[in-house]
Amino acid sequence: MRTAQEIWESKKASGCTDYAILYATFARTLGVPTTLLHTAEYDWLQKLKNGEDSTMHFGHSFCECYFGDKWVLVDPTCKHIERNYNPKKLELSYKVGGKSVFIPYFRGLDLGEKQNVETHNKKMDELCNTLEI
Repeated sequence: MRTAQEIWESKKASGCTDYAILYATFARTLGVPTTLLHTAEYDWLQKLKNGEDSTMHFGHSFCECYFGDKWVLVDPTCKHIERNYNPKKLELSYKVGGKSVFIPYFRGLDLGEKQNVETHNKKMDELCNTLEI
């Protein structure tokens, strides 16, 4: 994972986390309160919690923005906004990678640290194993 400056200077976003980091940075620059929201895809999360093969990690990164006196869910990757959503279980009106239900496992102002894919997946597993679904 990279910083917004690293992503911008490379002139290449490599996935949903990069898009969310850039979007959050630009939104905050414009004075819009914004958080990063990392999620686990619901079916994958059930497999992980049941001890089934979950070596492939499935999730998506969004932003939450305070706009018009309420929080809205913004998907910078898919260019979509959900104005009415459940912040504990995202049931999208569209599909991301063929799926439309995601469970938040990390919500914050930033990632807290730079991580490689292996570190990210290990942390995702740890956090997701504690979720109630």
